Amino acid sequence: HLLNNTNINGSCVYEQIQQHMNYQTNKLKQQVTMKIRSLRGILIKNRRRSSSAKNTVGVWPEPYLDLLTNVF
Repeated sequence: HLLNNTNINGSCVYEQIQQHMNYQTNKLKQQVTMKIRSLRGILIKNRRRSSSAKNTVGVWPEPYLDLLTNVF
């Protein structure tokens, strides 16, 4: 192959391209990992907030209809 035989500064072009692609792939993996960690923290915070809100008592009385004792 032409790429395997073409040398630039002592290393073949194919190896340089492969190294560059590996570097970019690893960089993207790190960015995705950091984004997942950030979003996981936000989700945990929202879950804590919503579960603590469920434990509170509402101010307004909640109407209900008991059909066993209140038959129209």
